[in-house]
Amino acid sequence: MTRTFALCLLLASLSAGPASAQATERPFFVGGGAGAALELDRYPTQFKIVEEIGWHFLGTTDGPFVALLLGQSFGNDLFTFQAAPRFGWDISLVRGDVGVMLAPSVAVGVALAHVAVNTAFGRASGTEAFFDLQGALELRLLLLDEQLGVFFRPLVIDVLVHENGAAVRYDALAGAAYHF
Repeated sequence: MTRTFALCLLLASLSAGPASAQATERPFFVGGGAGAALELDRYPTQFKIVEEIGWHFLGTTDGPFVALLLGQSFGNDLFTFQAAPRFGWDISLVRGDVGVMLAPSVAVGVALAHVAVNTAFGRASGTEAFFDLQGALELRLLLLDEQLGVFFRPLVIDVLVHENGAAVRYDALAGAAYHF
């Protein structure tokens, strides 16, 4: 009987606290992550890092948001820099000590690619500009009263459009964000 009562108290405390009832008022976030940018069509596989700073329109950790997304990719004699506003919606799936959110988003911006290759005739290099379009799906865990977000972006499709055609790559990223 005592164990049943203790278990009921534990379950009630986990499900009925103020953190589980509503989102906290932390509209701003800043974060970063790393992962792989894998070639799907005409753009080489690279190691990628991302940084972003953003704001939720509703003044909480969920709902619509806008962010400045910066990305740098390295590898295969190529350096890529990306800058784009990112628009998305944080959808709360679970609230509690550990919150779970799903965030579909889209980013539209620019990318610069610089290639430098050593050849038998010397070093060849050049820089090209691209129109950049990204669609992403993110899973985020919210910890420490929703101050820390650990994110996984298992699905990012990155389309780079140039006057000579388009290139496509798949990004898989993980990182963290501080919400304030």
